[in-house]
Amino acid sequence: MAGCSVAMIALTLAACSNPARQETAKKGFSPSEYGVAASKRVVEPGTPVPRGGGVYRVGKAYKVRGKSYQPKFDPSHDEAGVASWYGDDFHGRRTANGEVYDMHAFSAAHRTLPLPSYVRVTNTTNGRSVVVRVNDRGPFHSDRIIDLSKRSAQLLDFHGRGVARVRVTYVGAAPLDGNDDWLVTTVKANGVPVPPQEVARLAPIPDWAVHPVGQKSPIQLALADTLAPLPQPRPREEPVQLASAGAFVPTSAPRPAPLAATPQPPVPALAAPVNAPVILASTAPAVLSGDHERKGGQRLIFGVNAGSFRDPAEAFRIRDGLSPLGQAVVDPVNVSGITFYQVRLAPLFGQPAAEKAVESARKLGAVSARILPL
Repeated sequence: MAGCSVAMIALTLAACSNPARQETAKKGFSPSEYGVAASKRVVEPGTPVPRGGGVYRVGKAYKVRGKSYQPKFDPSHDEAGVASWYGDDFHGRRTANGEVYDMHAFSAAHRTLPLPSYVRVTNTTNGRSVVVRVNDRGPFHSDRIIDLSKRSAQLLDFHGRGVARVRVTYVGAAPLDGNDDWLVTTVKANGVPVPPQEVARLAPIPDWAVHPVGQKSPIQLALADTLAPLPQPRPREEPVQLASAGAFVPTSAPRPAPLAATPQPPVPALAAPVNAPVILASTAPAVLSGDHERKGGQRLIFGVNAGSFRDPAEAFRIRDGLSPLGQAVVDPVNVSGITFYQVRLAPLFGQPAAEKAVESARKLGAVSARILPL
C-alpha cells in the first residue's frame, strides 16, 4: 500500500492507517520464517466461537526466531511498550492454551504471562483501557509487547493505525470456562468507567458473534457452578499450537486440579451495600497431590477465600492488597443469574501464613475471609 508500512510478521499484525482502508492488521503466516505451520482452523467464519476449553499453562523456556522466552508467574507484572492486533486470518484457530481465538472478544497474546490470565491494557495516548483475557503466545517482534484482539484494538482506538503505545498491568488468573462477559464493565476512559452501550458503539460486533445472555456454552455447562481450579504443581510436556503464531512450542503445563461441584443455593436479597462482601457456598477446593501436601500428619498448603463481591472494582482492590502475600486472583461466579467476583489467595505454606492472610483480608474490608485447606 502506498504511503504506509506494514509489519512483516503475522504475530505483530500492525500497519498504518489509510482513509480508504481501516483494516490494517497483517494477514497470513510465514512457515518459512518461523519453521512451523499455522494451527488448524477449528471454527469457521460466521460461527460463534466456543468459550473456554483450554488449560492452565505457564510453560518452560522456548525459542522463536532465535530468541528465547521464559514464561513465568509474576503478580507485579507491569510494562510499557507497543501493542499490535491480529484478526480475521487467525479467528477460529487454537490458541497456545487450547482455547479458540475470537477476534470479537476482549483477548490478547503475550510472550510470558500465565495462560489464561487477565491484564489491564491502557492506551497511554488517549487514556482508554480495558481488561483482556491473555490466552495465547506472541507477538514475536522486537518492538511489540502484546497482541490484542480486533475488538480490543477498536476499543482502544488503534484498530486503524495498527499499533499503539500501551501499559500492560497484570490483574489475575482467568477462569477456564471463558465466561468473560463481565469484561465489558472494565472499560475506562481516563479512569472513568464507560457505559456498556458506549462500548458497543465504539467496538461493535456482528450479531452472530454475540453469546446470548444467560446461554451457556457446552464448556460452561460442564463447569457449571464451579470456580476455576488451582493448577497442580506437576508439569507435563505437551506441544502447543498458537493462533497468533501457528507455532508449536514445548511447554511445561500444570494440570488443572479435578473439580468437585457443589450445588449453589439461591442468594437471599441483599440489604448490604453493593461493595459489601457476600458469603457464597464455596466449591470444594482443588486437591493438590504430592509429598509436600502433608508432613507428620499436618497439612502444609492452604488457600484463603477473601469473599465474593457484587462490585468488581472492590474485588480487584482487595486482590491488589493481598497480592504481596501470594497469588491473589478474582474469579467471576454466577449465582442465580447474578455475577459475583470472588477473591482467592493461594498457595499459602503453613497455618501461620494462612492466618496472616485472613487477618490482612479482613483489614482490607473482606470480613468474611476464611482459610481453605487445599
